Amino acid sequence: MKTSTKYDALSNFYDLIEKHFERKSFSKWRKLVWKNVLPTSKVLEVGVGTGKNIPYYPDNVEVVGIDFSQGMLKKATLRSENYPSKKMKLIKMDVTNMVFP
Repeated sequence: MKTSTKYDALSNFYDLIEKHFERKSFSKWRKLVWKNVLPTSKVLEVGVGTGKNIPYYPDNVEVVGIDFSQGMLKKATLRSENYPSKKMKLIKMDVTNMVFP
């Protein structure tokens, strides 16, 4: 079974599995990392997953999030709908085969 297929299946439960760790530490790290991004930056988030960083994206930063799992991207897209002011693009892409210029 391909790894992306495994993550597709896991995407429905991923946030629930990490819920405890998200509350205890991950959210604190997300806040710290994203608050230090320079204004008007362009960021490539590799492995955007279910989009747990999206709430922390600064409004003035352009973010392209890639993931090889369609299931994860579906969750990230749903999450992104709650943040219409964020400048982001979510793309299905494998980091080992990126198609950026």
